[in-house]
Amino acid sequence: MSDRAFGREVGGAFQHAARFCVNPTRAVAGASPERAEGLVRPVPAERERPWQEFDDDGPPAPDTPDLTVLVVDDDPDVLNLIAVVLRRDGLGVVTASSGAQAVAAYRAGIGFALIDIFMPVQDGPQTLTALRRLCPQLRAAFVSGSPEALAPSEVRALGASAVIRKPFPSLDAFVAEVRALATR
Repeated sequence: MSDRAFGREVGGAFQHAARFCVNPTRAVAGASPERAEGLVRPVPAERERPWQEFDDDGPPAPDTPDLTVLVVDDDPDVLNLIAVVLRRDGLGVVTASSGAQAVAAYRAGIGFALIDIFMPVQDGPQTLTALRRLCPQLRAAFVSGSPEALAPSEVRALGASAVIRKPFPSLDAFVAEVRALATR
């Protein structure tokens, strides 16, 4: 998928996506291996590319997702980025831009909630408390640029399994962490 198509898919947020991922998987064309430091990586030769090329519509979606994730974040760029990345990995995604929307959007079949800690009106801990009234066994994790905002004991007391730090180390690592937390 081209960068332009990816940008359209995440609602024009591609330019802003870099701030949420400190180790992008896209490489800079023409970079030499000697200069491949930090965020710059050489582009692999055609035969060495580890990803599969798809048309502008992205990879084919699975018939049925193996897990449905409720993603709650008041920042539309972050919300869209997370939704696209999780869907590409075959997960079902339900999105909400506020705690009240998350409670209204909750339905049977959602197996995991990924909730931003800092949101206006109803913050992440309040949202998780409301969701757990609907489904006491709902698995959840928080996402935050300030993961130290909640002590580990507070996170556990609320029923969440972790706080995932933004920016993400890589999108692949983020998806792997979400899958691991959702299936514990």
